[in-house]
Amino acid sequence: MQETSYKKRTIRNLWLLYVVLSIAVFASLSTPAQAQNKRKTSTITIRVVDNATKEPLPGAITKIEELGVFGMANINGVVTLPNVPFGKWKIVTSILGFKEKGTVVAVSKDLQMTTRLDEESLTLDNVVVTAKRNTAGSGTTESIGRQAMDHIQATSLGDVMQLLPGGLLPDNKDMTSAERINIRSVGYDKNNAYGVSVIMDGMPINDDAAIGSLNGLSAGEGVDMRTIATDNIENIEVVTGVASAEYGEMTSGAVIVHTKAGTTPLRARMKVTPSVLQTSVSKGFRLPNNSGIMNASFDYANSSGDPRLRTEAFDRISTNLGWSKKIGIWSPNVRFSYSGVVDQSKIDPDEADKGTVTKNGNYSFRLSHDGRFAINRWFSRTLKYTIGANYSIRDSYQKKIISTGGTGRVLFNSREEGITLGNILPSSYWAEGGSKGKSLNLYGKLNNSLYVQTGTLRQRIIMGVEYRYSKNYGIGKYNENDALPITISDARPRRYIDIPGLTTLSAYLEDNLHFDWDWMPTDLRAGLRAQVSQPGKDESVSAISPRVNLTMKPTKWLNLRIGYGMNAKAPGLSYLYPDYKYFDKIVATYNDGTNQYTYYQTYIKKPDNTKLKNSITQRVQGGLDFTLWKGHSISLTGYIDRNTNGFSSTADYGLYTYNSYSLDNGSIQPQASGAPIIDWSNPNQVFISKLSSGLAVNNAASENKGIEFSMDLGRIDAIYTSFFIRGAWARSSTWTKGDSYSNPREYVGDSDLSPIKFVRDRSDQKQISERLSNQFEAVCHIPKLAMVASLTGQMIWYTHSKSTSPLSIPYRYIDSNLISHDITADMLSDLNYTIDGYNLQNQIIDTSDSRGVWSTPLWVMNARLTKNVSKYLKCSFYANNVNYYQPWTSNNITTTKSEKNTNNFSFGVEVSVKI
Repeated sequence: MQETSYKKRTIRNLWLLYVVLSIAVFASLSTPAQAQNKRKTSTITIRVVDNATKEPLPGAITKIEELGVFGMANINGVVTLPNVPFGKWKIVTSILGFKEKGTVVAVSKDLQMTTRLDEESLTLDNVVVTAKRNTAGSGTTESIGRQAMDHIQATSLGDVMQLLPGGLLPDNKDMTSAERINIRSVGYDKNNAYGVSVIMDGMPINDDAAIGSLNGLSAGEGVDMRTIATDNIENIEVVTGVASAEYGEMTSGAVIVHTKAGTTPLRARMKVTPSVLQTSVSKGFRLPNNSGIMNASFDYANSSGDPRLRTEAFDRISTNLGWSKKIGIWSPNVRFSYSGVVDQSKIDPDEADKGTVTKNGNYSFRLSHDGRFAINRWFSRTLKYTIGANYSIRDSYQKKIISTGGTGRVLFNSREEGITLGNILPSSYWAEGGSKGKSLNLYGKLNNSLYVQTGTLRQRIIMGVEYRYSKNYGIGKYNENDALPITISDARPRRYIDIPGLTTLSAYLEDNLHFDWDWMPTDLRAGLRAQVSQPGKDESVSAISPRVNLTMKPTKWLNLRIGYGMNAKAPGLSYLYPDYKYFDKIVATYNDGTNQYTYYQTYIKKPDNTKLKNSITQRVQGGLDFTLWKGHSISLTGYIDRNTNGFSSTADYGLYTYNSYSLDNGSIQPQASGAPIIDWSNPNQVFISKLSSGLAVNNAASENKGIEFSMDLGRIDAIYTSFFIRGAWARSSTWTKGDSYSNPREYVGDSDLSPIKFVRDRSDQKQISERLSNQFEAVCHIPKLAMVASLTGQMIWYTHSKSTSPLSIPYRYIDSNLISHDITADMLSDLNYTIDGYNLQNQIIDTSDSRGVWSTPLWVMNARLTKNVSKYLKCSFYANNVNYYQPWTSNNITTTKSEKNTNNFSFGVEVSVKI
């Protein structure tokens, strides 16, 4: 009761804090607002045209990021930006299919200007096929444009991660297994992947409502990146640093995706590699009678594990429809998308009598509506909103032969506590079953931004609220025949629809300050985000996340950056509401020579996860950005990310008593025919069992630290080639906090019947991985030939992995009644001290740290070529591991050599037709 009251007070205080902050902001704005009304402002009128045809470009977006000013061109290509204060501003104009253009304008009166945009083409002088780092004032983000995605021939969203500092060139993957991404982590970390927020056109995609597993990807492990096709994507932002307070429900970073919106030619694309066949069609067209712009796309991808066998297959169908229009100061967008992914394993015809069939389908329908109001007044420059729904069907089916390990295996499937006569399974049988989940995610967000200027201080303030709801309406696990289950150890199917929904409310406030000091211009972004999940319930969790970024420019060629932030991710349904735990013990068995009669006793425990908290990451980072001569630049970023309360599980013991019955003491009385009579009041033996149900807790911990670097070494005009270097030194440590439980080392028998359990602290048992890698990239772009070619060499200078296992000494023990007792230093110093007959010294495990495994340097080289054959035809070619380098190497532990780069050689071609 006290815990519930405390949580209610916490929820109330969170919202009170947000209200107080909002009132404080508006109070502080009252004087600047009046001053700003007295200041001179201007109206900027911009006509946006195609530089080649001089035709207007309706729908072009024009914004002044520093002010939060936004405008969209009307049918005549005209944008009006009112109430722009006097000063020097950068006006950025963009539209789908054209090169973004930024113009710095000194505003001292009303202005009329024309902005000419060039259609994106390889004939332009500036073509970007790498990730572009943005560090000024907004944390660390990597922007990846359409040309970069085309050049690397990205098939799914996961492919673009290779362009990030520290990212690795991909293997020759076949897409038949789930694809998850980690940010700033060496190796796979489940909590890191779960903490990646994927946002499509302002609406998050998550697996919070998912239950169970699908094709090796369990709920609570993040989004399967194979489900997101790239052909309808215009650009991507990957937030790796301290994010804006606007973004929540994440711990490791965010992937922000913007799909196409605007008129485009009809484009058909086909990609062929040894393991993937992909084709897509897209078109953006203007509707009659000035009814807006419609975008439509279709994408199909097929992949097989081994093209010779075709027993493993992956199919993905994606369709997208989008509508956008400018209505006065309102710019609404409506988007609908469908993604259908099917993984299946087929029976080899030569082994049809013992083969296994699996089919995993993930079908997602997403409908979203977002819009902007270009209010351009002191109290609101731009008012944005997003509402939407995502409905996903996760259908897993399997048919296979089940072997029970011999005759007499009993099926435990009772759902009630007590003693049950069990059904006997055959030694083997065909089984069919699976699971069906139907996840619904609702989302709503309202965001307001405004601008204030006082002397040399400029402020852009954003504030907003957010609503999320996740619920699973699926039937859950099922068997075609419950008497012959697909999984013997889990023969009690669960209905997902019975699980409660998950509600999360958030509010945020952020101030972006620019101090226009001549001696050192400074940007400070300070924000606060508050969120609460399951408000008013016992399992409610809440978090407050402060985030600060400071950028200083002491000279024209140097930026200094420092940032600190906290990110929070609430537990999903699979963590908050696990299934009941069933414990079954056989108490009596009788075989009359014809039939077997087995009775078992069932205990049921409902896991209590009301103490589960948010997973929270604290991030500290700093950096230096050098702007050198002739466009050369160097960026260095050091970071430490630490999460000490990720999601994991631990033992949760309960004490249970059960009896056994036997012919020996007459408690089992055979009958002439049929089942025997059991004298339940006369047990042969009584057992006291310690059973652990398992409990979701915040015991997972990780620390990621490293130094990222990216260098633009400029262009040598004589050979039309630019040179880039990117890479990172990274070190990741993962461990599990809390206790581990073990039986006495001398004990032999049923683990549940062990008289005592020794308790050990496992916090010092860590898995440490370290890597130093970088990519050297030469990009040759010849505009006259409408061609761009790149050669990327990746060097992994070393990898190091190590497990720490210090001396394991028990510090507590649990007796037969589940009472905990401390183990003192005096007890440990006594060589003959025993506990329940077990020598304490024998329970000390002398495990030394494992020798770290160091690998030798390994390199690989990939080549890509993109060429506009004509105005309507573009061809691309790639070859990975072009020199087929597959060395035999060993490590410092063993002299046995193994072949490396064995899955890197591949090639492919892509043809794109534009009409």
